Amino acid sequence: MRPVEHGAYVSLHLENAMTDASSPVDFAGFVSGLVASAATILAEVESLLRGDTDDAVSGEGESALPPAEQRAEAVQGGLLTARHLIDTLAMLQEKTKGNLTPQEGELVQTAVTELRISYVRLADRPMPGQGERAG
Repeated sequence: MRPVEHGAYVSLHLENAMTDASSPVDFAGFVSGLVASAATILAEVESLLRGDTDDAVSGEGESALPPAEQRAEAVQGGLLTARHLIDTLAMLQEKTKGNLTPQEGELVQTAVTELRISYVRLADRPMPGQGERAG
């Protein structure tokens, strides 16, 4: 599964948050956790839309992918969850205006923007086995 691309600034904070779990929770770490969750979900949605699977073919030569209807349901659920996380980040951005350091403000702005772009890109793709849009 290919991770959803992030800007260098967001990636740096994600990397730092994941490698130093013993540090106290701060705003950047909290935002990074939400970003990582949303990015993981969007990567799973992208994988489902492409038809990727860890075991693309079973030993018998049969596809290990679930039926298109199940993949479509998983895509819808993933998009709803990702949208909720993105909306949560946008709400944090709005509610914390004027109270963030420049770095924190840039982190949340970049995260919201990049996740929204990834979400829209995936939501506009056709559903598995159907011609209609995913979102």
